[in-house]
Amino acid sequence: MPMKLRLVGQMLVTCVAAACAEVPPLGHVDWLDFLQPGTTTRAVVADRLGTPDATFEGGRILTYWVAADAGGYFKPRQHDLRTHSLVLVFRHDDVLDRHSLVKVRGE
Repeated sequence: MPMKLRLVGQMLVTCVAAACAEVPPLGHVDWLDFLQPGTTTRAVVADRLGTPDATFEGGRILTYWVAADAGGYFKPRQHDLRTHSLVLVFRHDDVLDRHSLVKVRGE
């Protein structure tokens, strides 16, 4: 019995250590650097960021949920990781007019 108890204790310590291990950052500091007003097209945005999370004014304004960590910004897969909203405004010719990264949650 003491041997089984020791084995269970070691397994528990291993599981706790694995759960507490540092997770590498998901973000990249230059992830949004491709956004250049007057240059970046709607097609490039769709290719890089995918389907927007919301659209306004007939698709002239797109928004994407964004998360941030120690590595930079990234597109979150979980709702609770969302920290920013990326707002993109396009001109009539589908070229980016302006963009803003709005903090919605976090420190």
